[in-house]
Amino acid sequence: MKYDGKEEINVKIINDITDFIFLEDEMEEADIIFIPGGAHPELGEYAAEVWK
Repeated sequence: MKYDGKEEINVKIINDITDFIFLEDEMEEADIIFIPGGAHPELGEYAAEVWK
């Protein structure tokens, strides 16, 4: 397989998005909660409970 540098760029993009989305801060009041998609509704249900 010929390496053309695109793989490195793709990994960097994925890492940048991951760093942006998955932060760990203390909880505080918010107007919205962003939940990345998933196959399990429990994540959204828990977020709704926390938001209340």
